[in-house]
Amino acid sequence: MRFRTVVVLLLVLLGGTSLWAGLGSDKTMYVGGTVPSLKEGVQGKSSTGDDKVFSFTYKGGTLKVPYDRVNDLEYG
Repeated sequence: MRFRTVVVLLLVLLGGTSLWAGLGSDKTMYVGGTVPSLKEGVQGKSSTGDDKVFSFTYKGGTLKVPYDRVNDLEYG
């Protein structure tokens, strides 16, 4: 589901550059989830500028998930 996708993207975004050495501070990497159109390792840019929707823009499209649809966060 998109909830886990958002969680993964947020963790990558908020995890800092030390977590993903070699990935610029302005980039986000999709590392897994339930969106079949996205493959692991896809890079793009995420945006939290909208008060209602989290966006991940990558080559080939944009994934948008309303914040009110996120009901769980996981990290490890």
